[in-house]
Amino acid sequence: MSAFPRRPLSYAAVNTDPNPPERPRSRVEIAEERLAATRRQLAVGKRRLRDASVREQGIRDGEVGRAMWHLASQGQLADAVIELIRAELRGHLTPAQAAAFRGTVFEP
Repeated sequence: MSAFPRRPLSYAAVNTDPNPPERPRSRVEIAEERLAATRRQLAVGKRRLRDASVREQGIRDGEVGRAMWHLASQGQLADAVIELIRAELRGHLTPAQAAAFRGTVFEP
């Protein structure tokens, strides 16, 4: 037996509440939530890029251009729209591309 007597244990301080207190979230849980949010943002960004790429591919394939030529040949395209297209073409065409538009309604 030791020289110092031990006190008897007191069980009055034991928590009898059936609902344990909320634990603070761990850093791992927080990091996993951030990762999931970042992945969702990435998926949304990829979807927007894909949609824009499809639209750009349609333009590159000439679908919009063919529609413009068709409307211009039928006289259904307003002069203001043709002027806007000419102004836009001036800044983006190379000399070789500009030569292809000479003699057309869209001549820059």
